[in-house]
Amino acid sequence: MRLAIVCASVLLVAMPSVAAAQTSSPGSGPSWVYGISAGLGRRTTTGTFLTTELPAGAAQPPSPRATASLDLEGGLAFGKHVALVAIYEGGAALSDAHGWGTFAAHAAIRGWLTPRLWIEGGAGVAELAFRAGSTSTSQTTRWWQPGVEAAAGYDLFHGPTISMGLFVRYSEAAFDGLRQQSVSVQIGLLGR
Repeated sequence: MRLAIVCASVLLVAMPSVAAAQTSSPGSGPSWVYGISAGLGRRTTTGTFLTTELPAGAAQPPSPRATASLDLEGGLAFGKHVALVAIYEGGAALSDAHGWGTFAAHAAIRGWLTPRLWIEGGAGVAELAFRAGSTSTSQTTRWWQPGVEAAAGYDLFHGPTISMGLFVRYSEAAFDGLRQQSVSVQIGLLGR
């Protein structure tokens, strides 16, 4: 455990220098961006599955649920005002999920309205899954559908190679008769 903490600390200290080494000089084309964020939110489900569509042993997905978010992102910045990013939205329910889980992956365009204020929007794929029990032999039922996301944020700290910001992210997907919506408030690091 201590080794993991030391390795993580070294990585966080080294990230800005690695980002500076990878940053393109002005006018030389796009530069890499990458980030991680975490926060708390709420997921609501409206509608229901038909009884015949539910996996064996499943009740309807619970709603609303408090959630913890852990998102990863990476992509290309085109100048200082626009970036194309891929976002992995992960996390967990903070209350009993009754075997239900979700995740989403989106491609989005992020635009900075000012050097610190940004908005983004995108689309991708969302998953809804159910697994009865926690054993490795439990069968998982999955539904995949298109999903959308939007976010707006403000960079609390904005350095030459890294920024730390506070933002709100909204995502939505429809699975047959169900519509899931997630809203989270997160704090994140973005390296350039």
